[in-house]
Amino acid sequence: MQIPRGVRAILSTTFRYFHISFIEAKARYGGSRLGILWIPLSALLFSLVLSLIFRHSDNTTNIEYFLYVYSGYILWLFISESINGSTDIIQGKLEFSLHNNMTLEGLFAKLLVDKILVYLINFGVLSVIIAFIDWQRIGGAYLLILPFLMIISISGFCVSYMINIATIHVPDLKPMVRIGTRFLFFSSPVFWTAAAGGGGDVRDFLVQYNPVSHYLNIQRYIIGGGQGLLVSFIVVMLVTLFLIGGSAVLYLATNAYVRNLK
Repeated sequence: MQIPRGVRAILSTTFRYFHISFIEAKARYGGSRLGILWIPLSALLFSLVLSLIFRHSDNTTNIEYFLYVYSGYILWLFISESINGSTDIIQGKLEFSLHNNMTLEGLFAKLLVDKILVYLINFGVLSVIIAFIDWQRIGGAYLLILPFLMIISISGFCVSYMINIATIHVPDLKPMVRIGTRFLFFSSPVFWTAAAGGGGDVRDFLVQYNPVSHYLNIQRYIIGGGQGLLVSFIVVMLVTLFLIGGSAVLYLATNAYVRNLK
């Protein structure tokens, strides 16, 4: 069976972007002995600090809470970069895209691949840790990583474009976006749980109505720790559809204007 030409072009471009992203990541850490290993190491160290400081329940072991925090934090890195890293893509990287003969869509796709690469490296390390500690947790749920990866890729792509267009028209949104992202970090169950004491109804509310918590729950379900997959999946799909619709409308409304920035 022959692969359609359009699909082959997309796959070829994707592999090329991953190759470029990997080379850039190696160059970024080229002056250190550990090199690209600093990507998972930095996430591991920060997650370890969070798990040591904020562990607040005797119902979970240290390693269970560490896996909870680490799995949440590596996805949060992707979410955070999709938001904060998108405030000046067109303004700051337009010359880069022109020099590399990229379309506007290609520029956003390339930066998405940069984030996906980091996420995959961190998720790979997480999987190795889980296999070492309790290999039975690596089961059929791991198959969900492929559709989940597609979902967060689409969501990240759409969020990036929407935020960037907004900051083009309202430059003062840049600091506001970063402030909002910090608030979102603490209002999302990255290192806290609704079951822990001291949160009360506020944490229950955030777990239920904060969309980020449902993305986090799906990832934790994949590694054997989440609950209520169906509800989280429905919420995430609705959020993704909303982002697709919003970014499509925004793209049609601003496409010509943005291209004229060249």
